[in-house]
Amino acid sequence: MNNRCWQLVVVFLLFWQNGKAQAPDEGWFNISNNTVKGAYQHKVLGADLQGYYVYQSSGRERVIEKYSYNNALVYAHKIPLEDRSIEIEELLVRRNDVVVFFSIFNASLRKHGLFYMVLPHQGEPGKPVILMDMNQVSNRARSFFRITPNDDLSGFTAMHENQHRPDETILEIAFYDALIQPVTNTRLILPMTGERYEISKPTHDNRYNLYILMRSLQKDKKLNDPERIAYKIIKIDRFSLKTDELKLGSSIYFLNSMQLGFDRLNERIKLAGFYSDKDRGALSGVVLASIQPDNFNFDTIGFSRFDPEFAGKVQGYKSSKKEKELTDYFLSELIIRDDGGVVLLGESNYQTNQTFVQYSQGFPIYREIIYYHYDEVIMVSVNPNGSLDWRQIIPKKQTSVSPSPYFSYIAFAVGSELHILFNEEGRSKSAIMLYSISNTGAVTPRSLLNTETTDAMIVPADARIISPKTILIPANKRKKKGVFRLTFGEV
Repeated sequence: MNNRCWQLVVVFLLFWQNGKAQAPDEGWFNISNNTVKGAYQHKVLGADLQGYYVYQSSGRERVIEKYSYNNALVYAHKIPLEDRSIEIEELLVRRNDVVVFFSIFNASLRKHGLFYMVLPHQGEPGKPVILMDMNQVSNRARSFFRITPNDDLSGFTAMHENQHRPDETILEIAFYDALIQPVTNTRLILPMTGERYEISKPTHDNRYNLYILMRSLQKDKKLNDPERIAYKIIKIDRFSLKTDELKLGSSIYFLNSMQLGFDRLNERIKLAGFYSDKDRGALSGVVLASIQPDNFNFDTIGFSRFDPEFAGKVQGYKSSKKEKELTDYFLSELIIRDDGGVVLLGESNYQTNQTFVQYSQGFPIYREIIYYHYDEVIMVSVNPNGSLDWRQIIPKKQTSVSPSPYFSYIAFAVGSELHILFNEEGRSKSAIMLYSISNTGAVTPRSLLNTETTDAMIVPADARIISPKTILIPANKRKKKGVFRLTFGEV
């Protein structure tokens, strides 16, 4: 047997020993309906040894709640600002308190601010404090805050991205210590006259230097030119603020949906994704690049083509779509193996349109409906040198007339297994599907149906991994809000 474990670097760095996986233990926590009247949203923000934290919102009122694992409400603290533009950005769980970060956008003043509140485990909450006050923000859809915490709770990095005009994007970056005091800060100006950037979630190395991944599209290149698309990594030293840049492109292949991760066990930056032979064509293979953080150069770059059988399956899924040109695979955060390899997970997301004709007093009225599709998940395990280890396709078909929080999936690594969860709607009742994939690619599907989960619908995007073996997922069951718990054990 191939002895291999995984680290889920999205949340924390862990090393698990191999073992035989058991069926997960399931639980259900009820969420209070009394703290926020008319709350339509609840999400899990984090957890500690004493309990877990939930955010509830009614659109005007917003509350951070803490629950014990015995399902008792410990506290409920309201954010004392009534503004419909408030968005929760991050929750940082510390030894004696939690820090909640949220943003407020003011269209009339063209301002976008990042605030924080300190919520002690005991005692009264602190008042909101502004952390970053950004001006010249003309479009909320092009202004983003991103918080990247340090693993040892020694501080965090805050970044603001603002495309304040079509030909320029500004990145404001600030490093903070554990007392939420600024250490250093810098600004990057990205000209967008000749190319366009799409910026992904940043990551830290073990020294908490910042790495930012950018997808670059050259405006003067033709659509069928592979060199039109490239990926840039910008490294910013936490103390000296020295900035370095590294670029990965191809003159042969079209790079698709690359993601960045940090292998903390082997101290290497990983850049991985899919590639195609044609622009927006079927996936042809995978690419994995390994980067040494100190000298910031590529150690290895490996391209591996799918075998004909698997490529045929991928092409078959793509050919079955009604609107093939709209089909794309969106890569989730990298799962890093303990040997320096990675596991890629890509979900098929696309849209289709359908036009209906209705007649009113003899005149036709045309109505168009857009359908949002969240379909199969492609999984590929890649060795450290870029060669293929195993590959699988998890069948899934979800369709909605609007972007739905109940669709897509969750990935959770425990020991030698990777688990995929999603909602599946049947004719009589809904079910929560769990696919467990071993480190050799063997798949075990099961339906999580019991007295606790019958008719429950989970919200994948708002789930949180709270320990090496436990994940909490917001859910609704018969119009009641709750949190679905899954704990995986090993023997």
